[in-house]
Amino acid sequence: MTARTMTTGTVSTEALTTRAEPAPPTALDRALACAFALLGRLRGGRAVHGRGEAWHGELRVPAASRGSDVGGTERWGAPLLDEPGTHAVLVRRSRALGLPSWLPDVTGVAIRVLDAGGTGLHQDLLLDTGGRSVIARRVPTLHLAGHEQHYSSLLAWQAGSGKVMFGARTTGPSSLQLLLARSSGPWQAWATLTLTERLPPDAADALHLSPANTGAGLTPVGWLQRLRPDSYAASARGDADHV
Repeated sequence: MTARTMTTGTVSTEALTTRAEPAPPTALDRALACAFALLGRLRGGRAVHGRGEAWHGELRVPAASRGSDVGGTERWGAPLLDEPGTHAVLVRRSRALGLPSWLPDVTGVAIRVLDAGGTGLHQDLLLDTGGRSVIARRVPTLHLAGHEQHYSSLLAWQAGSGKVMFGARTTGPSSLQLLLARSSGPWQAWATLTLTERLPPDAADALHLSPANTGAGLTPVGWLQRLRPDSYAASARGDADHV
């Protein structure tokens, strides 16, 4: 896919909107996508995670042999997870239902690792506030704005021959420690994420992330994950005509 590159603020349109080609939709895919699209129409925007803020950031994967509490030594089966390095990212933070800040809501943190698999091949990772234990990490949790501490991907992703879940914990107003876990294993530190420059509102609104963007070879696992890309796309467009 060839994208025309323009700048929106300091971010290219390609970086904001790149999406992988989805798999052929099933009847259930179409039904859910239609429901999300109609909800988006009623809300006048995205069905969920409609209003958000976005930043440039830096994701740093330290060397596995460092022996500190910044990361563990396990090999996860994907270069992005296993190889030390620093990656440019775009990060969007939003509340799922868009409730007033004085009401609890699920908070989402969506991360786009730019060019993770080569030029234009981005990797999107989607996290929501969730629990820490093996069971609780699969359940989204409600929090008041500013009181979020722990995030989880809720569902598993394929990395090499194994499955992993992604997590994060707040370490400062502009920083997160990113975590990895096997489906039934403990969380282990993987990388640090630092927010650097806030995107203008129009760029934040234009930033659409999807689990279908798997440039680093990290792919969603399971039938629930299979339903997400079409629903996300329909929610973002608020248009049921494409389903």
